[in-house]
Amino acid sequence: QSGSSAASDVYKRQELTEKRVPQLIAGSHPFFSVDTLEYLRKGGRIGKVTATAGMLLQIKPILTFAKDGQLTSVAKVRGRNQVIDKLVELAVKACGNHRRYNLAVANGGSPEEMEKLREQSSSYPNARITFKGYQSDVTPYYKDAAILCLTSTSEAWGLTLTQAQANGVAPIAFGCSAGVRSVLSPSGKYGIVVEPYNMKEFSSQLRKLIENDLQREKIQQAVIEKSRYYMLETIGKKWEELFDSIAGNPTKSE
Repeated sequence: QSGSSAASDVYKRQELTEKRVPQLIAGSHPFFSVDTLEYLRKGGRIGKVTATAGMLLQIKPILTFAKDGQLTSVAKVRGRNQVIDKLVELAVKACGNHRRYNLAVANGGSPEEMEKLREQSSSYPNARITFKGYQSDVTPYYKDAAILCLTSTSEAWGLTLTQAQANGVAPIAFGCSAGVRSVLSPSGKYGIVVEPYNMKEFSSQLRKLIENDLQREKIQQAVIEKSRYYMLETIGKKWEELFDSIAGNPTKSE
């Protein structure tokens, strides 16, 4: 019976990572908006002229992610008041004819707007709506987690990776930038790095993390050590050493 139970658990895990996870990713549709175009311009996602014109005309883009993980605009509205209605319209439309769907609502510091949406929630009887709101402390979420999956393919650094490491959570992510690879390097010790866009390999590595308790726990212990590399005292010392070397002054270690 114990052998049968173990085999059943392995099957369930394999089904979760190979079938259910890709289905959940394909069925997830994030939509969000930003109050200013300044940071999209600084990040090189839009041009200076477009950003200036957009801010003058109070144009608010509705953003999502394309299949390749790139940020893309799916709609534009005039003024902040129209943003919420458009976000909900797109989210409900993405759900198609499904009788039931989950609608999660978060905000980056706009509680009044979230309350407005809460008041409208009765208009969507088929939706199971979760209002998370702004979270100043995400530690409890990390404490309840063992694995962090970062599926973005356009991360320059990925702050959530270092947050996960500091809380003893094993991260897995696409190695889409030098920053991500640096945080998780070497792969297998401080996290798992997967070739960008290789969903099959991502699912395979995720399954191994779920099934192999020893590997996962080893990473969970190691990442806490790695997170110390990014402590203020450590980074501050490196900056001091850099400035000293530029100025021609000997460092304290010398």
